Amino acid sequence: MRLPKSPVLSKTQLEVSVAIASTTAEPELTRRLIHVQPTSLSMERTSAPHIAVFPFMSRGHAIPLLHLCAALLHRGLKLTIFSTASNSPFCKQSLPQDPGICITDLPFPSHPDLPKGCESTEQLPSMDMLLPFLNAVKELRDSFEQSLSEIAEVNPPICLISYTFLYWTQYVAEKLSIPRLTFMGMSAYATCLSMAITAYGSPIPKDSEPVLLPGMPHEVRLTHVKVLPEFRTLDPKDPSLAFILETHAAKRRSYGEILNSFYELEPEFVETSNGQGRPLCRAYVPVGRAKAG
Repeated sequence: MRLPKSPVLSKTQLEVSVAIASTTAEPELTRRLIHVQPTSLSMERTSAPHIAVFPFMSRGHAIPLLHLCAALLHRGLKLTIFSTASNSPFCKQSLPQDPGICITDLPFPSHPDLPKGCESTEQLPSMDMLLPFLNAVKELRDSFEQSLSEIAEVNPPICLISYTFLYWTQYVAEKLSIPRLTFMGMSAYATCLSMAITAYGSPIPKDSEPVLLPGMPHEVRLTHVKVLPEFRTLDPKDPSLAFILETHAAKRRSYGEILNSFYELEPEFVETSNGQGRPLCRAYVPVGRAKAG
């Protein structure tokens, strides 16, 4: 199983522009996310909305979400960021020093197939060990639930933003009645492509002609070598495929998804993504390095 690359837009975005598609669910959250105004980082945030954030333990995938965190801080929100002891220093150095941030470390569970102290993909001896790593990450669920529950009793977050690979956070959020927004760090096109490959639902043989993917706004055809190995055979016993399908199932249950893009860049794919029977509320933000000032 390979990690898809998570692009980081190079253009600095000092404002977070949130465009919400049609929604009938929980409009109060939508309004609170849209109408927070930029503020000085030194301003008291006693009444500011509070958001919980859980990045994935891989720097390339965490960076876009941490950039979003910096932009949300610029808008005056409070953030609780969940991490682990080995990953929190990177989170801290990637974010501005701000009293609105609280980084909560969870104890990373040991796993028989992982080296001791391995808490991120950068620490894996080989990416062949990614699946055991993902299985170990799932064991964070209980400590995450306990910590989030304790935080919610004092200062309930208006939502949880968690990385797509942390699909099990969806069920914790549901249990605690906290709306969850998923984050993958991909563009709208890449997101539509991923869902279309899943919707195709048949193996793509090695010697077959390029197959036409369903549900795309333009004709897109892919060959065997252009898709992840898990989708070439669709082996129901493949644990990597099972993991991918778990992430898709949890995403469909979520309140919405934040993409590493903005509407004007790829409007057709944004609209296509919204029309696939997925969460009613979809938030799109330009995610670049946000600076204070």
